[in-house]
Amino acid sequence: LLATAARAGTGIAHGFVDGRALLARFGLYAATLAACAAAGLISAVRLLTLRRTSAWNALAGVLDFQDKFLAADSAYEETLAIRKNALGPDHPDYLYTLFNYATLLSLQNRCDEAIAATREILLHRGKQLPETHPAIASSLQTLGRCLDQAGDHEAAGKDLLESLEVRRRSLPAGHW
Repeated sequence: LLATAARAGTGIAHGFVDGRALLARFGLYAATLAACAAAGLISAVRLLTLRRTSAWNALAGVLDFQDKFLAADSAYEETLAIRKNALGPDHPDYLYTLFNYATLLSLQNRCDEAIAATREILLHRGKQLPETHPAIASSLQTLGRCLDQAGDHEAAGKDLLESLEVRRRSLPAGHW
């Protein structure tokens, strides 16, 4: 069950078309968590905590997609608080939610908060991932857009160029 769920979930994490796709992903994640609990890999308390954060995160994504930014903001904040406490600030689920939240902050012209969140993401992802990982490039691109939006065009250009360089280095020769 775990292997099937992992294969089915590959690639779903980005590019949701609508809320139904997001909720379908949540259902797959919930099934994976249940299988982990049944196999004794996680405790019942941790299972409930992770299910709760998954529901908040799914809700935040749907609200964000529907341009209901204030409601999405609250849902992301709830998810982040629980995930940071339960999983820690280096956990990929926490960082993924923080990335989505930084994007929402940017859409709301809350540049200073978006920049701080994106820098936190880069700090933690830089410890875990190779420097050519696509998540590093995406984070640099988001930081560059936020800095540009805030009026720091020189720093924005530096981060955007670095993002392009990371993407170039991560692709096979001749692809770029």
